[in-house]
Amino acid sequence: MATGPLKTGRVYHTASLMPDGRVLIVGGWTGFGSSLSSAMYSGTPVGIAEVYDPATGAFAVAGTLMTARFSHAATTLSDGKILFAGGSDSLDPSGRTYEPNPLVSSELYDPATGAFIRGPDMTMGRVSPSATTLANGKVLVVGGNAAGLNGNETVARAEIYTP
Repeated sequence: MATGPLKTGRVYHTASLMPDGRVLIVGGWTGFGSSLSSAMYSGTPVGIAEVYDPATGAFAVAGTLMTARFSHAATTLSDGKILFAGGSDSLDPSGRTYEPNPLVSSELYDPATGAFIRGPDMTMGRVSPSATTLANGKVLVVGGNAAGLNGNETVARAEIYTP
């Protein structure tokens, strides 16, 4: 079955299954980049969330993040809310290197209200971490990249989020 197009094209986003069977598409990056030394990175972080409805095959705007972000983690909580943690909100302003700004912030999306609310800060900024909801309802956030001025700085620490 063919679907309609996203309202905003993006990469480095998350897609989370909601309790009602729809899929929430959050964040991402509108641009491109290349590992070639002569290439320039361009684009912007995406702040618009969209929801995909498999019953209609259509996408619709589902709200706006408090902080536009990409390369973040997402996990659905036991109560149906969705947690978004870390990621980045910018790259090197010159556009010559991939130097993301690691975010410590998190946000929660409530499917019942369609609103994003601020969540707790993590202990450190993380780009491309993973987040997993555990059987006890807590969330394990693992790894990622601390980025910074020295390039890749992989994170060997984990932390727990308690809803």
